Amino acid sequence: MAHYPFTGNSLASTDTDPFSTASSLSLVGLSPYGFDTGGNPGPSLRIGANPIPNSFSPSSYLSFTITPNPGHALNLNSLSLDAAIVNPAGSYTGFFEVRSSVDGFTAAVLSGTITSISPTFTSYSTTLGPSFVNLPSTEFRIYLWDSNEGKKRAVLVDNIHVMGNSVVIPEPPSWLAAAALGGVALAMEAWRRHTPADAASPGTGTPPQRT
Repeated sequence: MAHYPFTGNSLASTDTDPFSTASSLSLVGLSPYGFDTGGNPGPSLRIGANPIPNSFSPSSYLSFTITPNPGHALNLNSLSLDAAIVNPAGSYTGFFEVRSSVDGFTAAVLSGTITSISPTFTSYSTTLGPSFVNLPSTEFRIYLWDSNEGKKRAVLVDNIHVMGNSVVIPEPPSWLAAAALGGVALAMEAWRRHTPADAASPGTGTPPQRT
């Protein structure tokens, strides 16, 4: 449903589902950014330590949106990503949380502490629950923060991946559609019975005679 391998230093998704579209990845509050030759496999997205906040911030995240085609809904099964840090000297730790628009970006569906030093990456994954079934357009945000600053330090992210499928939204049963039409007919008949003839057909009544 969405896959960001950053091949060719691109922020576009390489998803293959024909009934949905994943947007290009966008970065909010995390610029400047670049790409690193390391990855799983390389390249990977590189966010330097300077723009990454030192504690959770609702205004610093990676974002992408999956949108189903008209007449379809999303069934999302799992989410995963790979991450590492660039730490040439000293102690440096990265942290992340993935949240979604399903609950207004309130709870984390996946979180982790990033301590693997590039070129070693750690994979993080989760199974998405029943609240991710029969969804309209859905946004995911990956919030990042770190332990300290440093010009040569950075967080690397690779292979952001959402698995699932698109399903056709079923048509209402024929009996329900017939009942709806019958209800409209009954309402129209009730309106005719309780509406005076001159009000029902304005302009057709006999004008009052002058004496």
